[in-house]
Amino acid sequence: MTAPGFVHGLFFGEVADDLVASYPGLAGTERERVLGLLGAVRELAARVIDSERIDSEREIDEPVFEALRGAGLFGLGIPAEAGGGGLSMFAQARVLQEVAAHDASVAVMLAAHVATGARTIVVAGTPEQKARLLPPLARGEVLAAFALTERESGSDPETLRTVAEPHPDGGYVLRGSKPWVTNGDRAGLVAVVARTNPLEAGLRARLGVFIVERGEGVRSGGRRDTSGVRGAHVCTLELDGVRVPAGALIGAVGDGIGVAREVLRDARILLAAAGVGQCRATVNLLVQRLVDRRSVGRSIGEYSILKDRLVRALADTFAVESLVYLAAGLADRGADVTLESLAARVAVSEALQRVVGEALQVGAAGAYVRPHPLERQMRDARAWLLLDGTNEVLRGRLALGGVRGPADRRDRDREVLAEPVKGLSQLRELAIRSVRERFQRPRPVSAHPALAREAAAYEAAVDRLGKAVERLVREHGTELVEKQNTQARLANVAIDLFAMAAVLSRTTAALRARGEAGSRRELDLATIFSGAAERRVNAGLTGLERNDDELRKAIAGRTYEDGGYPFDVV
Repeated sequence: MTAPGFVHGLFFGEVADDLVASYPGLAGTERERVLGLLGAVRELAARVIDSERIDSEREIDEPVFEALRGAGLFGLGIPAEAGGGGLSMFAQARVLQEVAAHDASVAVMLAAHVATGARTIVVAGTPEQKARLLPPLARGEVLAAFALTERESGSDPETLRTVAEPHPDGGYVLRGSKPWVTNGDRAGLVAVVARTNPLEAGLRARLGVFIVERGEGVRSGGRRDTSGVRGAHVCTLELDGVRVPAGALIGAVGDGIGVAREVLRDARILLAAAGVGQCRATVNLLVQRLVDRRSVGRSIGEYSILKDRLVRALADTFAVESLVYLAAGLADRGADVTLESLAARVAVSEALQRVVGEALQVGAAGAYVRPHPLERQMRDARAWLLLDGTNEVLRGRLALGGVRGPADRRDRDREVLAEPVKGLSQLRELAIRSVRERFQRPRPVSAHPALAREAAAYEAAVDRLGKAVERLVREHGTELVEKQNTQARLANVAIDLFAMAAVLSRTTAALRARGEAGSRRELDLATIFSGAAERRVNAGLTGLERNDDELRKAIAGRTYEDGGYPFDVV
């Protein structure tokens, strides 16, 4: 049984300190294996990865694929018994981070294979499917992809139009179009999410995930000329009467959305780790610029206003890196990291925009001209906001997923109170639980004494969030589904609190291992980030009660009627 996640508890106002008291890490044989893989990535990057050429030609050539195969990178998360690396989520994340630090296109291509296409079989395939399909995927002989989104459906899988029709021989016939498939024209195997019932008004979709191997009826086309990650082949996948056997179904009919959610949950952590890699690479470019560029007889890095840009980029990168690896560690421990993965994906993608922005500003005009590496980083960075859905959609899922726990508890309590005679024993249990919660919540975070102020601010904010959610559930109930601005504020607060917890946990581990003198860098960045996050959290919580949301909606509505910007000076 999956254990509850950490972020879920934040919406109850709870500090699940047992989940973050010990910051995760690698040890023993797996650590040595990861260090070896990181060395291999750096060596092959220096030898065969030319990011400027990949960007300009929109192509990752065969020597890169061959080097990735030789290093075993296509099998990172595939079990060892199937010929893969069998790495933990933490270890996979660190390797993908390293790949992205060298080239974002290569990282996106590899993530589509490792984190979605092959991952579908790893998490939900039968023993027979795993035995047949995983070994060639692990060797990189077959590239994998994942096909979910459709033009008409957007983020709503219930409206998918790709259909898998039952065939008399027990198999299925697939028809439809998937317009946004990474590796779509390269992949020899695609995990396709399709409906198994007709598309009719009011008919709830019964989705299945089908393994489609390249063959008759499978066509690729319409490759997207993307602004960034130009070497990643994002294209349309057309399925024109594709016959697949019954054994191509992953799980059971109706399990499709559950399988897709599990795959995307894990994939978001790995995608976020890749984004951290680009953050780190950008910080290094920023430092190089600050040290090398001179103005008025001295390095521009000596100017305090530019030092401040570097510190903001460092603090952002340190925080999201801490968050991603805490999420990965929780996944490895068997916790439900649905909300953590959403938080990681949103936090990293937006931190990356800020980090690249700081570097571009310091890079000045030269960084805005091709083929400057920062110009390419600017375009590549946008991809992380879009790969698995927009941040607005992901924020809504995070907030509603978090609020659902307190809302369900409220409904259960109401049911008991509505039938007191029938539910006397339940009512007694409810009273006992309420007393226990009053004295047990929130539990103090196990932070080092040097982080006492930051820990106190964190605990107070968690308590405020729990009370705010309780009030919102009581006042709005199911109407919260329509309050997207409220959802965004809740999600932003939860993301910052998760990041604060990760930074406190990681810095505490460093302080315990090396003392304050040996952990000064972590301690200083923890102070900088926590102070900024505390201010954002307080503003977000205040905004739940006092805001101008209705005015903003009215202004937008009038602008729709105007058809655009309505003013002029003449």
